[in-house]
Amino acid sequence: MSSNGYRPILAISSRQSPANIIYDRQVRLSSILNSYRHGHQGSIILSSLLGDTAVLLNGVLENDAHRGVLDIVPAFDATAVHFDPTQFSIGELTAWIDSNATKSNHTSVASRLIEIPVRYGDEFGPDLDTVAKHAGLTADEVVRRHAAVKYVVGAVGFQPGFGYLEGLPAELHTPRHSTPRTAVPVGAVGIGGPYTAVYPSASPGGWNLIGQTPLVMFEEGRTEPSLLKHGDRVRFRAINAKEFKRLAAVNHLTPSIEPPPERPLLRVVNAGAQSTLQGLPRYGRQHLGVSPGGAMDTMSLRLANLLAGNAPGATAIEATLMGPVLEAIEPVTLALAGAVPTARCVTLRAGEQLDLRRLTGGARAYIAIPGGFGGSIGRTLGVDDVLGSLTNPTHQPSTAVLAGAGRRRSPTKDVTTLHLLRGPQAPLFDDEAWRRLLNETYRVAPQSSRMGVRLEGPELPVNGAVEMPSQPVCTGAVQVPPDGQPIALGADRQTLGGYPVIAAIISADWSMIGQLAPGNTVRFAEVNLEEAIRLRKKLERDLALAAVGIQLEDQQF
Repeated sequence: MSSNGYRPILAISSRQSPANIIYDRQVRLSSILNSYRHGHQGSIILSSLLGDTAVLLNGVLENDAHRGVLDIVPAFDATAVHFDPTQFSIGELTAWIDSNATKSNHTSVASRLIEIPVRYGDEFGPDLDTVAKHAGLTADEVVRRHAAVKYVVGAVGFQPGFGYLEGLPAELHTPRHSTPRTAVPVGAVGIGGPYTAVYPSASPGGWNLIGQTPLVMFEEGRTEPSLLKHGDRVRFRAINAKEFKRLAAVNHLTPSIEPPPERPLLRVVNAGAQSTLQGLPRYGRQHLGVSPGGAMDTMSLRLANLLAGNAPGATAIEATLMGPVLEAIEPVTLALAGAVPTARCVTLRAGEQLDLRRLTGGARAYIAIPGGFGGSIGRTLGVDDVLGSLTNPTHQPSTAVLAGAGRRRSPTKDVTTLHLLRGPQAPLFDDEAWRRLLNETYRVAPQSSRMGVRLEGPELPVNGAVEMPSQPVCTGAVQVPPDGQPIALGADRQTLGGYPVIAAIISADWSMIGQLAPGNTVRFAEVNLEEAIRLRKKLERDLALAAVGIQLEDQQF
């Protein structure tokens, strides 16, 4: 029994992944993946926390932050703790959580009341009449009832600053559109099932739009980027078109302008299929709905930076499926890794070009330069873009050409095996679903992206109808939507997910997810936590061996 009196009712065993530990009081702890270092993390989900209990525990955890805690993400009745296992063992982490759970019993809730002005109806709320008809009310009565409630922010996710507001009167609950709009405007106020929310940015969406606010809900440059936080109370206030126009004039996003590089080195001749600037994942803001992002294949990114003489997380180009053509403006050395024949450096003279349109052995290649690229992380490159280094290089690039330990594991022409741990909703799937997942093969679908790798194969049926609130998710989580076709979440995943998570691909295989191309075939193998950690450590040893090889080869020149 733990120090806080939570008695495990599901024992850890080799058959049942030790990632699942269920408690019979207040808290369920479920580590849905493991990982090792350099931006990879584990996750523990605390479930069955209701209302103020979740708000309290989340606040206490934030105030007692540990250096190994990377993100704390509350959502409805769950709070996820993303952590670095090099700083915490799972036993130490659960003890820390238990200690803070005790503190939360003696803490009061401190939430803010946020007022949001809304212009309802007309062109601002094209679905107001639809909601009124569904509720059997007039449009004016829908507005009155919607604005009469003090809502609570149950979660922030879907997109940065998107707050799911709980407390919508039952008569206003309206199903989402079966076919989502391709574009929902910034500030749109919508109703989706039992929730109401404000869209912080323009995006596709299936909610019923009843109004619009002129407030900026999320802005990167602000001290507090998100207007809403988990646990806040929210009240809507109806305004007229004149007041909307007045408020909109003083509430607007400040456009970000990226300055040109001080020392131009490369020009993009052909941008390829998708070439972006990426580094290692950036943690600390998932509670605001901001995904950590970063490279899909972090091992190849680190290897490219190792060859370039950079820190592991320096910004590099991530090229997907068909790489770019780059032209040197002045002499420059480029380090290549990932979906290239060999990981190595190449030097271009002014006017020479590097053509990476044919990638081999995977879906993504990484291009680094000494000092790292300048520019916004995630930026998509276009034709005639000019790139330069962020800082003056402190180390010379390597002359090594790497094979063996220096080459990351690649998808095979036949079947690639991915290792997984059981996920928090594993009990929702019967033996037949698990037989299919672990014995059949799946093909990577063309719709795959940085958000997730979509798989086509035997359906994974869920036991009965499942309606679950969105919960925190992590990279590698295997979600199962209603069609039964699994999705392995990638680097640009959302911070919350509403589909059951049957399993989580271990972090040793995350880079492999990033190298899967449409048409590749995969199968899954279940491992326990000890094996997952062993595989992660092996991956780190391989990279360390590559570093030694680079050092030895460079000393010969």
